[in-house]
Amino acid sequence: MLDTIIINPGGRQQTYQDLNKKFTGIEPPIWAGLIANFLKQKLIKLKLVDTNALMIDPCEMAQIVQEEKPILVTIVIYGHNPSASTQTMPSAGALAREIKKLNPNQKIIFVGGHVTALPHQTLIEESCDYVCTGEGPITVYELIKQLKNDPSQLKHIPSLAYLGTHNQLNKTKAAPLLSDLDKELPGVAWELLPMEKYRAHNWHGFTASTRYNYASIYTTLGCPFNCSFCCIQAPFKESELVSNLKRNSYRSWRNRR
Repeated sequence: MLDTIIINPGGRQQTYQDLNKKFTGIEPPIWAGLIANFLKQKLIKLKLVDTNALMIDPCEMAQIVQEEKPILVTIVIYGHNPSASTQTMPSAGALAREIKKLNPNQKIIFVGGHVTALPHQTLIEESCDYVCTGEGPITVYELIKQLKNDPSQLKHIPSLAYLGTHNQLNKTKAAPLLSDLDKELPGVAWELLPMEKYRAHNWHGFTASTRYNYASIYTTLGCPFNCSFCCIQAPFKESELVSNLKRNSYRSWRNRR
């Protein structure tokens, strides 16, 4: 049995129709890969599925989950560019609904910018059991451990939101931000991703017809500024208060070559 299946939601076909076949860029899911690598270091048994790159529809993905029977389904809904990832919520919601149709008891957590900013609305509207209110890796790891032992005791899982008996929002204290990225978050689990499926956006090529395979690279996480209106702050802001960081949530990998 798997501990978790990490899913990158799709939606290319729905969003772009026929343009998705040759025109749209296909980006590797950096945050899903980062979380997967973090969990691998903790000896968590996992599978990473990029439904967007592989064009796996929600019904097909739900069947994969049903066959694998993971303890937790982790749907990662981060945007690569400054984005609340709201545009990916329809696909994430469809995935969760189909998974719950096959197994209403399957535990699902949503991780990402949109859900962090709107945890109560997400829990009310979507077929998920939990929302991560921080950046993700620590919360997912601690939740998996707790679900193995006693699923009823969630109050000690950091940066977790879930509904109470009368649909009231329960939120736990914030998880600390990962500070030593080289040690704690050493890159993306590229080996778990279908690298041959990714292609650059048309403006990344020398001409509109030049489309290469590519990968995105992060050298920093968070942001050094304090803009109150920006969606980038949502996954990091609460955790700044419990982290010993001098520059807000802004951190870098020192040993990137």
